[in-house]
Amino acid sequence: ASKESDLPTTARESGLPATPQTSAHMSSMEEELQLASTHKWEESLWEAAILVGLPTAGRVGSVALTAGIVLNVVLQVALCWLISSDSFAKRDLPTVDETRRWRETVGHDARQMDRFTGVSLARRVCEQDGALHIGTEQVQSLYNIIQYTRGELPMAGIFACGMVILLWFFYVSQEMRNLLGFTIGLLHVPRGGHTRIARIDNEGGEKTFSLESITLHRLSMMFVL
Repeated sequence: ASKESDLPTTARESGLPATPQTSAHMSSMEEELQLASTHKWEESLWEAAILVGLPTAGRVGSVALTAGIVLNVVLQVALCWLISSDSFAKRDLPTVDETRRWRETVGHDARQMDRFTGVSLARRVCEQDGALHIGTEQVQSLYNIIQYTRGELPMAGIFACGMVILLWFFYVSQEMRNLLGFTIGLLHVPRGGHTRIARIDNEGGEKTFSLESITLHRLSMMFVL
């Protein structure tokens, strides 16, 4: 009876026999669940924000963390604004409608035709005639398109763009995994009237810190960040 009472509640309620194999299996499950809800603090400013206002960080550390977070937010907002502004997102290539309108009007205008060869301006642009004194912008746009789609390597521009997007996806997915692990770890921390961080002395003299409890106010602040 004493052995059965030492088993986890789930084993007693499920009616499984109290065998050493069952005990080992339940212990393994408990360890896996504990590891799944455990998150190791990353060397990140966002995760270090949980220390703001705690004696562990001190006044100087809390001020430095707050200043770093505010500066980080300001820089990211400024970067997003700069990228979305017209000065940064200027188009280097004309649209399809603009190109069609140029070809139907200026490109085949008889006044723009070469009087000696009888070649239209549109054809000279398509052939990237180096003797053109007008239409150089259209020639440059055509050259950029050819380099992007038919450079030294076939579809080199599209391949390079795809590689950049793939690397960006891997980086963002890693950040999302870290964020998810940090969120799950915070949700498993007991709520309390005070945020407590305990120091643990491991074997070999290594010292680690464990978040024992967290206030609802601080938890809400971390979710906002």
